[in-house]
Amino acid sequence: MIMFVVLCGACAEVDSDTEAVAGKSFKLGCISCKMRGEVEATATVDWMFRARGEADFVHIYSYDGEACSIIDERFQDRVEWHGSRNTLDLQDASVDLLNVTFDDSGAYHCIFNRVLGYKHYEFSTIASKVVHLTVVGKGTDAIHRNIFHQYDLCSCFDRGKLDIFLVSKLFVLQIFFFKYNKVSSEYKVTHIWYLTTENLYNLLMEPR
Repeated sequence: MIMFVVLCGACAEVDSDTEAVAGKSFKLGCISCKMRGEVEATATVDWMFRARGEADFVHIYSYDGEACSIIDERFQDRVEWHGSRNTLDLQDASVDLLNVTFDDSGAYHCIFNRVLGYKHYEFSTIASKVVHLTVVGKGTDAIHRNIFHQYDLCSCFDRGKLDIFLVSKLFVLQIFFFKYNKVSSEYKVTHIWYLTTENLYNLLMEPR
């Protein structure tokens, strides 16, 4: 994840994570800091969703600092506010997506409608962020841990014996797992082959 941070007083803009695991909860992050912290403001937030393969965004959720509304029945009882609380000056519009499904993959558009209150007038602004979410199978976490364990296994070998062929095998394995995860999430495959440490060791040590 590439992180982008803007500091505005006590507010920091951080990009949302973009990979969720099916069956678990996921935080859709959306932060928009006021450029002038001393100016009083109010804001409302709307979340839009465009499913993978669809052309248009649809309105799924709104929050005005006091009450929320879930507009799209696909998300009924599955979206909870996780942003700014006890204020109408909303700067964090993050929400929790509960019981994630593969159908939740797609683009989420977070829109701030903010009104800045100056002494003699008000000024309306709109800020927005887009989160491109990919949902993967439950076995993906285990596979990622296994890939990191491959590097731990390498560190146990004599450094003088770690040659280019061994490194190449690890690199190919990583690409295979990455591609397989993407295909499995797109076609909703839930059973993923798991490479054990013993199998990995045998593969790495087989004669060339």
